Amino acid sequence: MRDAIADTIPFTLQLAGAALALDFLLGLALGIYQAVRVNRLPDVVIGNVTLFIYSLPTFWLALLLLLIFGEKLRWFPVGGPNDPVLCPLVDSLYCVADRLWHLVLPAATLGMVGAAGTARFQRAAMLEAATQDFVRTARAKGVPERRVVLRHQLRNALLSFITRFGLAFPFLLTGAVLIETIYAWPGMGRLAFDAILSRDYSLVTATALIVSVVVVAGNLLADILLGIADPRLRVRADPDAHVLTA
Repeated sequence: MRDAIADTIPFTLQLAGAALALDFLLGLALGIYQAVRVNRLPDVVIGNVTLFIYSLPTFWLALLLLLIFGEKLRWFPVGGPNDPVLCPLVDSLYCVADRLWHLVLPAATLGMVGAAGTARFQRAAMLEAATQDFVRTARAKGVPERRVVLRHQLRNALLSFITRFGLAFPFLLTGAVLIETIYAWPGMGRLAFDAILSRDYSLVTATALIVSVVVVAGNLLADILLGIADPRLRVRADPDAHVLTA
């Protein structure tokens, strides 16, 4: 059991890491773009598209991408982490590229759904920050719009982004169960799925315990990053009063 989990964790981390990067880079960019062009045609179009993608079940989107880009267009492989003939091991640059090529579809499936949700949350956070007094004051002083958006709005809107970041990684691990099964990706999600079918209860318990630890670690990481990013949340000791003050 220990060897099986140790062999699958690297594949799950690769998938979750790639999906997480796509989720937040694309979601953050779309959210900022929508907030800058609020209620204009690009904002309306992107808002409806992200709502549609965010509403899709991940397994249905996975099957759709697999059918279009794997079966019909044959741009990407339909399953597995590598070419079993040319790259049984990742020991060359060609095999690294082969691994990334096999990673595109499963990572895009998880990342696109996550990016759609991140874009909507980030847009709302940017619009909420735009109503604050310090943003209106910056604009009244004649600060360039790009600096207002990036230094004032975005800096304060990142607090909700950090919270979502801490909760997204556990979500990717749980969402990877179906994705890894559909794309034949040998990760921990597929291992848990096979363990459920074979009624290997000890392995199911072990994978559930690992996911639980990741959820706690994600929440802890989000709290730490929030404390670093927001000075209002920092707690320091008052040596005179001998009490904790915020």
